[in-house]
Amino acid sequence: MKAWSKFVLPALLVLAVLVSACQSPSTATPTEPPTETEEAKTRVAVLFPGVVYDNSWNQAGYEGLMKAQEECGIEVAYTESVGQEEQEEVFRNYAQEGYDIVIGHGGEFYDAASVVAQEFPDTNFVIINSKHAGGNVSSVVVDYFETWYLAGVLACNMTKSNKVAMVLALDLPHLRDAQQGFRMGAQTCGKEVEVETVFTGSFTDVNKAHEATVALVNAGVDVLIHHMDTADVGMFSAAEDAGAYCIGAYRDQRDVSPCVIASVVGGPVTQMYQAACGMYLDGQVHTLTLATGSELILTDRVPEEVQQKVAEAKEALLRGEIQRPESEE
Repeated sequence: MKAWSKFVLPALLVLAVLVSACQSPSTATPTEPPTETEEAKTRVAVLFPGVVYDNSWNQAGYEGLMKAQEECGIEVAYTESVGQEEQEEVFRNYAQEGYDIVIGHGGEFYDAASVVAQEFPDTNFVIINSKHAGGNVSSVVVDYFETWYLAGVLACNMTKSNKVAMVLALDLPHLRDAQQGFRMGAQTCGKEVEVETVFTGSFTDVNKAHEATVALVNAGVDVLIHHMDTADVGMFSAAEDAGAYCIGAYRDQRDVSPCVIASVVGGPVTQMYQAACGMYLDGQVHTLTLATGSELILTDRVPEEVQQKVAEAKEALLRGEIQRPESEE
């Protein structure tokens, strides 16, 4: 080998390496496109007015959200204890982050959603328990008349004092039908039953609920139904002490208190599940009925003959035989 080759050959090898490194990347073998990534999933965010482990309204909605995450393959996020003054900001933040569906878990979220929805026309907003909708804001509300009518039938057959009561946080529009239904159902067992209604002014104030219930049971009430969140513990506690019966709400609450003989269920769990799975994205108001997911669940503390009367009332509702009054909304 000639002497100059000792220097020329190594130099040529280095040059070849450099040329190879500078070749166009288009000569590389293309990678396979991702099949299913997190980005491909529908992204759903929820605003809760309280904590998600309250054994009541918020927990029921959370359970529906978790069911949707598992069965509908969505990506979820949520914010707890969103106050009135924070609603627009939280809605706006989720919309800016690119969430496909943003849900307000309560009718009180409608006004804020309507404002933010105009800024983000490609985002779907859904409100649980609102009778209003439009544009890219949809809603789903329970037909409370049906389930509360059944609760009234139950109360009528279980009361010994002929005095029953509704303990409600606020006089909300969608609960006017509930109040009517309960009053009508409470007059179906062949005796005159007195129905009291008390508004505590708070979904979360346990003391107010307790005080209101103590006053009711002292006046002879022996069956109570509620529409509260964490405040329901106050009602349960006072009812337990007095030996009164309770009708729970949102989820089966028999595990919360021994006074619970039934629960109005199916509402928030089913509403949230269906909303998160994308079933309400048309700017319309949807109604959940006994035929589509709401129910009154009875415990074994209810005698068989009373269970039969409730079942017969349910069938009559499903057949359209119960004439309801005009809505008070």
